[in-house]
Amino acid sequence: MAGANGSTDVVVVGGGLYGASILFHLAAAGVEATLVERHRLADGPTGRSSANVRLHYTTPEMAEIAWRSFLVTSRFREEVGADNGFMPVGMLYGVAPEHAAIFEANVARLATAGEPIETRTVAEVADIVPGFRLDGIALGVWEPQSGYADPVGTTLGFADGARRRGATVLVDTVVEAIEVDDGRAGGVRLADGSTIRAPRVVVAAGPWTRPLLATAGVELPTYPERHAITLVAAPDRAHEVVPCVWSDRINRYYARPEGDSLVLFGGRTSRTVPVVDGDDFDETVDLDESAEHLERAGTRIPAITGLGVRPGYASVYDMTPDGFPIVDAVPGIGGLFVAAGTSGHGYKLAPYLGQLAADLVRGERSPLLAPLRFDRPFTPTGELSA
Repeated sequence: MAGANGSTDVVVVGGGLYGASILFHLAAAGVEATLVERHRLADGPTGRSSANVRLHYTTPEMAEIAWRSFLVTSRFREEVGADNGFMPVGMLYGVAPEHAAIFEANVARLATAGEPIETRTVAEVADIVPGFRLDGIALGVWEPQSGYADPVGTTLGFADGARRRGATVLVDTVVEAIEVDDGRAGGVRLADGSTIRAPRVVVAAGPWTRPLLATAGVELPTYPERHAITLVAAPDRAHEVVPCVWSDRINRYYARPEGDSLVLFGGRTSRTVPVVDGDDFDETVDLDESAEHLERAGTRIPAITGLGVRPGYASVYDMTPDGFPIVDAVPGIGGLFVAAGTSGHGYKLAPYLGQLAADLVRGERSPLLAPLRFDRPFTPTGELSA
């Protein structure tokens, strides 16, 4: 058990979902590991995640990671020993004509592998989301077992499961720098001047990963970007207004019920812009910004007309230029690893990607990590987060 001026086999920096997942999988493999979090667990972007759970991705590797993460999510109590609040309300995509062939091919591939995903005609889409206007939609893609979950509960569940397996969790503990000795990770230096020595360090600190790696002379191609959530009151009828997780691939927003009396809307707005500092951005969402979400959604969902807007909130995504994470060993520094740049895909991928990262730390590199390497070309994909 490591504390200040102690030692451990692996230090995981960051107490969001990725750090907690990595810690759990390290502990489950019998590795002595310590997680260090500057505030509380799930205090950063994790705590404001929409926590949508979906299967469809355009690349085989990402789709496989999403599928394996879904299996962990849907069996969380059995595998981790905690309640992650998973609500399998289903996930439905409304697909534009120009993208129909791509979606059909992807769905056929995933369904052949046994995943619960299928295409639906427009008439069948209307049965799933009665009352929606479906103009311009060529087909639907339906994932009947997908949905959303509780990001804080999931993070705490992973952390508690890790503790039961011998891991240490330090909160309210600020990492000031990564220690590097003769080209190898040596641990972390804390803000109070003490150190935790470790031959392996994993930085999974979301928007704060880049400045932390900079202390080791590493330039990470990530940046924080502000994203907003709009909430609409639908007392005791949220599931009637939006019965599932709905991804409108034409109007570029997503929506889902949030409990029984709220509907949540997300997607890019005019204020979805990079920010200089992940600690310094406008966390409030005003009526003008909410109106951008609701104007796009209102063309599909007439039932939201007249419903009251509740205070929304904004968070920061830890972005990469191509919209997919970086999970890799840091080139040139032995024993230093990074799991960052989740780009809005965090909850969908973290349950299994945390295992792949833990395996990487243990010397086992999965071929599924090839598209997530540190030195890739970062070609934009246009993949929509939802």
